Amino acid sequence: MWSNSNAQLARPPAQLVKAWVRCSNPGDAQALYDELRGYGRVVELPWGGALVLSHRGVQQAFTDERLLLPDATWRDEETPDWRRSFATVAMCDSTIQQNPPLHTASRRPLSAGLTARRVRELYGMIGDVAQRLSADLVGRLRRGEQVDLVGDFSRLLASETAARMIGLPVADAARLGLLAQQIIAVGDIARRPSEMSQADRSAVELKSYLEAKLSEDHEFEPGSLLHQWGGRPREEVLMNCYTLIEAGITTSSALLSSALFEVLTRDATPIERLSSDAGYRTAFADEVLRWDPPVKLVSRYAARPTEIDGSPIAQGQFVHIGVGAGSRDSEKFSTPGVFVPERKSEKSLAFGFGMHHCVGASLAKVQFDAGMRSISPHVPHMRQAQDVIRKPGPTFTDIISLKVRTGAQHAEK
Repeated sequence: MWSNSNAQLARPPAQLVKAWVRCSNPGDAQALYDELRGYGRVVELPWGGALVLSHRGVQQAFTDERLLLPDATWRDEETPDWRRSFATVAMCDSTIQQNPPLHTASRRPLSAGLTARRVRELYGMIGDVAQRLSADLVGRLRRGEQVDLVGDFSRLLASETAARMIGLPVADAARLGLLAQQIIAVGDIARRPSEMSQADRSAVELKSYLEAKLSEDHEFEPGSLLHQWGGRPREEVLMNCYTLIEAGITTSSALLSSALFEVLTRDATPIERLSSDAGYRTAFADEVLRWDPPVKLVSRYAARPTEIDGSPIAQGQFVHIGVGAGSRDSEKFSTPGVFVPERKSEKSLAFGFGMHHCVGASLAKVQFDAGMRSISPHVPHMRQAQDVIRKPGPTFTDIISLKVRTGAQHAEK
């Protein structure tokens, strides 16, 4: 698939792919995506997988029933040693890495607990948590402390929301958020051995924690998911909790953290609109999801031969669905390499399509809205204290640390 009429001007494929794998800054991504697209809308990677780069191709790949997740059955046949990784086993036991019909059955109680109506009802609770965390953060800044907008706000907001929804102790929220951040590395195609080892340890800790909580002899709070799921099989309940923590916390936190970074570093951002205009917050969230989606790459394998955006896919071939690349497709978006909050909203690629559409998409957006509404008025008084730290690419490039301080004038107030 590697062919380019401007090949003399382009980097060699192997060098280009290496740069793409290492890229984590969304500001640098457009040039790489454009250069990759010079070889086609779907290109074959050096290890044989096909990388889907176009917006149309990403949509097709998400909904193609011939493209399946590498689940436990596939791994048993292709990678016999895979069960040595506890995090991978847990991922395949959850809805994150399951195919129908198992996925359909496992997803049902999650969907029932995260209906649009239920999420709307949670807005007040989430807003109260966001206001409290914002006040705590501002108080620390005024005392001259540095704070981390990820660990002290966006991830903590997502963690406490998950804990309250599930019915787990709020005091454990920070611990749950850190475990989720460490476990998510299991899904990265370029993870380092040290990250995988940490993911396995954290997965063991999270599952043991959930088993202990489910074993406690008490009634769960009415309205919580654990109360709602009472009577369902214990292992199903445990893995649904695991899914919400691993996937839900990281996605919601990444969205809000990326937005905060954009607000903090762009002088022209109209802060007052973010705090007062719900429509503008929605548009801002949609542009963040396009510009810096929480998950930039999703992998499938072809159970049968198929075709994506005009390119043939052989049976057994891996297809890497480039959510990040498709969201920067110049054939779909004007000035795709520019962050434009006023851009006309499109249905985001970030939450997927079809049967695997993210069940917590509306919850992530509600957390974004409540979080941005509460903290945006304080952002003008913040200054970066250190360079932002991101996960390395290409699957997840979440901001894992965004430390800020306040100016002396604000600190004295």
